[in-house]
Amino acid sequence: ASSFIGKYFKLENSGVPNARNTQFTTELRAGLSTFVTMAYIISVNALITTESDLCVNDPDYLSCKTIVQRDLITATAAVSCIATAIMGIFANLPLALAPGMGINAYFTYAVVGFHGSGKIAYETAVAAVFVEGLVFLFLSVFGICQLFAKLIPMSIKIATGAGIGFFLAFIGLQRSAGIALISNNPSTVVTLGGCPDQYYNKTTGICTSHHMENPTTWLGILDKYWEIVLHRDDGNARFNFFKNVVGFHVIENPDVWLVLITSLYVDILDTTGTFYSMAKFGSYLNEAGNFEGSNAAFISSASSISIGAIFGTSSVITVIESGSGIAEGGRTGITSLTVSFFFFISLFFAPIFVSIPPWASGPVLIITGSMMAKSTKDINWKYIGDSVPSFL
Repeated sequence: ASSFIGKYFKLENSGVPNARNTQFTTELRAGLSTFVTMAYIISVNALITTESDLCVNDPDYLSCKTIVQRDLITATAAVSCIATAIMGIFANLPLALAPGMGINAYFTYAVVGFHGSGKIAYETAVAAVFVEGLVFLFLSVFGICQLFAKLIPMSIKIATGAGIGFFLAFIGLQRSAGIALISNNPSTVVTLGGCPDQYYNKTTGICTSHHMENPTTWLGILDKYWEIVLHRDDGNARFNFFKNVVGFHVIENPDVWLVLITSLYVDILDTTGTFYSMAKFGSYLNEAGNFEGSNAAFISSASSISIGAIFGTSSVITVIESGSGIAEGGRTGITSLTVSFFFFISLFFAPIFVSIPPWASGPVLIITGSMMAKSTKDINWKYIGDSVPSFL
């Protein structure tokens, strides 16, 4: 703890002012926890982005889609590695970054459009994301984003963290990234899951029959953790090398500016909400409603957006799965550097990390979400001006 690393990251017993109550081994464990819960992003982001117009005009569509998906898996891991390392080194915060799971769907299905059905080409949309990152960086350097964050009422900041917690738990309950306890329903939106594969409609996401009829399903969930990891082989096809595509052209489509403004607005709100909810959850939010390293955190997040665009991904954000590492005791940038290291390893062992089953990360998301939701007690429920917006 008294070494240069311990003093730089302000570990416990390092002898520096405002040392954080954490140890090196705790940070490593927290980083591993964060990575495991967000490893699904490597494959899911590639799967979503591939649905754009990247292979529409290719005669061999399926072959092209497979190649592009593998390239995007590598790109996602690479940009997550770089962005998370920047956050850990310069902001000294236990936060991980990766392409956002909500913004990438907007990028693919609303901006570029499914199979290029939108008004903007993939290359142009990526260029818009790059420019948006530069604008975000400009606002962060001059403290405008931080000023905006201070204007948000504390109850709204707390509610944002609780809402993120509920969303984390919701993800952990789903089939795609969790324990499959719930599934889609056309009438009630969600319903009880636990659906056997032969009764699961992959098109609609609806279970047609046999909802949790066998009690051993619950016992089988634990067994599946190891069974799927050891026997799943579809990840073996996911190795690939970096994609080296460079090109520039004049942006003539006016819709690009709408995309830029929309993405900037969403990224600022998302980043602000995540930062302050994680700070609240990690108990390093001071009495003034701020946290140490906030300026560097905003700058790191903004620069990561443009870096992600260079790699061909949608906006890179601070992921809410960072809460799982904070729940494990992560308080410094060593947690982020640990996550970054695992992303670096995943560049060479992508099939292993992509094959981590959702049943393994789902329970972590649920528990973390429940821990984050307890902050709702601090919302000012007596004042309707705070309570109603916070609830919504």
